[in-house]
Amino acid sequence: MRQILQGIIFDYGGVISTPQDAECISQMAALTRLERKEFVCRYRRHRDEYDAGILNAASFWQSVVGYDAPLLEQNVLEKLRRLDVASWTCLDPAMVSFLPSLRREVPWLALISNIIPDALEHIRKFHNWWKLFDVLTFSCEVGHAKPSRQIYLSCRERIPVPPTELLFVDDVLENLRGAAETGLRTLHYRDFYQFRKELVF
Repeated sequence: MRQILQGIIFDYGGVISTPQDAECISQMAALTRLERKEFVCRYRRHRDEYDAGILNAASFWQSVVGYDAPLLEQNVLEKLRRLDVASWTCLDPAMVSFLPSLRREVPWLALISNIIPDALEHIRKFHNWWKLFDVLTFSCEVGHAKPSRQIYLSCRERIPVPPTELLFVDDVLENLRGAAETGLRTLHYRDFYQFRKELVF
């Protein structure tokens, strides 16, 4: 028997937006004077703490260059912050175009995103797609980042249907496992056309 689908919970980065922009990553690495591979490793090391609002921008970027390194100049910090936002805010046009029709098919649409305040401010100021969602759960506002079960529970408690009737969509397997542990159904997002093929109401 096919399970009822009452709602879809989307990830943002890599699902609604395109994957992080490679050119922006290279420019950030150059500003920190790190080799690209080393930069990516350091960038990811404390990212969950930044997404969850535990670290502010200055503390995060200082952790990337190294706490034993000289403090970042303000102009360099501002450039890093702008590039970081730009790297995550290029939208997938196919997905954004699909959301209004999906809004008519599913009773509940929700979003769970690991996101920093700078990027969230940009999205709220320059985008309208997020207004299609009934529930928005952002890591920097709830103090938890995926795959912590708390962020999924924070979203779930605002949707009055059983978790088995909710589908969580993310491109990161670790995040899907975290969602599954709270009872949500999951779908691994690889690209828009695969998603459309596997999405069954």
